[in-house]
Amino acid sequence: MDIITFSVGDMRMGIPFSQVAPSSVLTQSTLQTNHTGAGTLNATMPIIDLRHKFCFSIPPGERDTRIIVVNLDNASVGLVINRTSGVSILHEVDVEAAPGTDHPYVTGMVMDRHERVFLFDLDMVLSSDTMLNLNDLFSKPILDDFVSPNTLFLEAAIQVAHETEGLSIQHIRQLAETHDIPLSTASRLVSFHTQNPVSDT
Repeated sequence: MDIITFSVGDMRMGIPFSQVAPSSVLTQSTLQTNHTGAGTLNATMPIIDLRHKFCFSIPPGERDTRIIVVNLDNASVGLVINRTSGVSILHEVDVEAAPGTDHPYVTGMVMDRHERVFLFDLDMVLSSDTMLNLNDLFSKPILDDFVSPNTLFLEAAIQVAHETEGLSIQHIRQLAETHDIPLSTASRLVSFHTQNPVSDT
């Protein structure tokens, strides 16, 4: 099975590539949502902000939107994900049972290098009006020990920026290598999440 993966809050999430609509990743779209994250895209397409759905806070740098369009029951639905999320495709991966849960919403898990990628029954998730705390779906909390490399990079970058009164390109490159994320992703994260200028030295 081919899986498309992306970030929602501190969680890495995946959906079968067969469910993704062509030309599916959209940015800078006009959307309106309610407190549960449900709403419309450009006043036409139904959308759900997965960050709200899974009870993640949305930092100010993530207010702009990135949307993946999926096909469910012959209808298009937009899924709002992290604005700075990297989107990748895992080819021919085997889906494993997610440990510590038999909740019907959780359909499995795959590994993307050292990261856990969770799969959900989108029909059930999107048809429910209930907000979903990821830890409540498992027999023990998983978010305490499940922190994405992007989050770890950001925490380190903010600390370095505080200590040095700014981040240099060299700092960003070193931190990106330490946390095994692309330099382009690291640069976008810094731009969105810190108020510290990035110098050229």
